[in-house]
Amino acid sequence: DIPATEAIRKEVSSMCNYSSYILNEGIILGAIGIMRDDGVSEEKIMQRIMKKYQISEDDAKRLMDEAKELV
Repeated sequence: DIPATEAIRKEVSSMCNYSSYILNEGIILGAIGIMRDDGVSEEKIMQRIMKKYQISEDDAKRLMDEAKELV
């Protein structure tokens, strides 16, 4: 029963959306790591994550680069 203004509601919603975004990126990074460990080619990984997670080629490339830094 905490009183909240519309501005606070919007900010909370934005924060929740951001946390979902971060979680999804973590899931994709994990999937990239698993596929690399299984010997899947970089091209196939790109195609799979773009299709499965409905992300752009630019985002897929960025995540592929980030996954390399995590190893």
